[in-house]
Amino acid sequence: MELESSIHGADPPLFVDPFALSVTIGTAMGFNEKGSEQPHNLHAHVGFRIRKFEHHDIRDLSNFLGQDLVSTTGPIIIIVENWHKWANSSFKEALPALPSKLITELDSGLGFPTIPIFKDGDEFDEFYAATKHFDSVSSPSSENSQVTSPREQKKIRSSVIATWVKKQGAFVQDPERPTIVIFGRKISGPFTQRIVNHYQSEHARRWGRLCACLPWIFADIFTIFTNWDGVLQGTRLNIKFKEQVSIRTRHRAAES
Repeated sequence: MELESSIHGADPPLFVDPFALSVTIGTAMGFNEKGSEQPHNLHAHVGFRIRKFEHHDIRDLSNFLGQDLVSTTGPIIIIVENWHKWANSSFKEALPALPSKLITELDSGLGFPTIPIFKDGDEFDEFYAATKHFDSVSSPSSENSQVTSPREQKKIRSSVIATWVKKQGAFVQDPERPTIVIFGRKISGPFTQRIVNHYQSEHARRWGRLCACLPWIFADIFTIFTNWDGVLQGTRLNIKFKEQVSIRTRHRAAES
């Protein structure tokens, strides 16, 4: 069943159907004809359209993505949530230059902590990576940072996010269009909504920065999905719990 709508930062998180994937496309808003706005206004606003795809209608993906190519200018960001292998051929049809290696790494779930490295003088054209991100998971009873039992200890949550940045040549029908595609697979918690909020907040300041320099997407994704402070805090809390257990054990031994 087709479901398409706009999405905004104030909206509640999108419900993810385990048997479907959602595709969200973000572009500069307010352009009815190509070239109708000056470059300094081009990146002032970003709007997002979202559609849920299932196995039977994924073949309409090219049409969905192509709608924005004829009505907007500037970079396009495509967010794919709840990736399924059955969508692979349709994505390759819509984006023929999409690296097969990236999809293989996404399907395997074996991402690596990596950052883009650029050589001096090289003209940036393409970069892609399946990157592993880390965060800590809190139980409801440990919100006050007082770990009192093994069940309340923090746990590390990892997720793999695949990102492809293509300055030119992503779309056959519009080869000059800069394109960013972000794939999420088996992500716990909000995925699309967090990215939308990131770029629509602060009067779309980060969106303007991204449009001016596409590799900023990698710093943005790390900012959104990696929480090393939470990991370190969780580690300290768990060690503190172990320390308290050891002290109580020694006290009981001394009293016996």
